[in-house]
Parts: sequence; structure tokens; C-alpha cells
Amino acid sequence: MYKSPIGPILSLNNISNREASLQMGIGFEGLQSDYVMPSIDNITFIKEIALAAVNPGEVTIEETELTLKISYEQVGGFEQKTHLIYEKQTGLLLWVDTLLNPYILEMSIIGYSPQETPSPPAPAPEESIPSFPILLIGIIIVGALLLVTAKTRKKSKFI
Repeated sequence: MYKSPIGPILSLNNISNREASLQMGIGFEGLQSDYVMPSIDNITFIKEIALAAVNPGEVTIEETELTLKISYEQVGGFEQKTHLIYEKQTGLLLWVDTLLNPYILEMSIIGYSPQETPSPPAPAPEESIPSFPILLIGIIIVGALLLVTAKTRKKSKFI
């Protein structure tokens, strides 16, 4: 890690498959997956780990003849949504779509396209304060302060 004018920058050199996937936010809770899942031969074990890893959320696992798809939606907190598709024969990560407010990542192997569209960004919270009234009030206050300052300066010149 080194410091730059805009703050600390994390620089990773010669890192493992697992470390890179952790830095990119691929996975969820206790299932921090890699670009290649070496234990793909034991799909039952992977399913058990995925289901055990979910704490405040929901995991769905879909299996086809060629792929294994693991989807996770967190309830509360950061409201993470992660979809992972692995090729069953090699364990290669074919597609990942992660939304962890405000971080969004979609990656796929060239030439592979999933059957679905990526997760859309989460809508803005309802309790947010509209910015226009705050901006208008700010402009009025600044204008009033400028007028008061200008009148005070004129009066102090004549005294």
C-alpha cells in the first residue's frame, strides 16, 4: 500500500486467484469463490458450502448439464446481489454479476453470454431528501448574507 495525493492505493503484485477474486468482490458471505473452483468435482460439497454461507439472505442453485449457477440476494445491510455461473467440467467461472451498492461488476468469458440480463442498480431509497429545495434554500441564504454584508460595508464607510 502506498499513499498518493488522493489517498492510499492498494497495489497487489503476484497475487493468487483467490486474492484477486476477494479484491473484486466475487462471492458472498462465507463463499468467496475463485475464477477456477478446484472442488467442482464434488458439486454436492459446493452446494452445501453455498447454502451454509448464507446468513441474512437467500441462495438459489440451478444446475444444468454443463453449468452450475449460484445466486445470492442479501436481505438488509448492503443488499448484495451476486450471480455466479461455473462450467461443471473444468470449474471455470464463466460469468459473474455482482451488485454491492455502489459497486457493480459484470464479467464473462469472451463468447459466453448468460441466459439472463445483469442485475439493475438498486433504486434510490425513498427516505432521500430531494436536492432542489436544499439548493434553493442555500442560494437564498447566500444571497441574503451577501446583501447584509454589502449594506454593512456601506454603513461602516459613512461612520
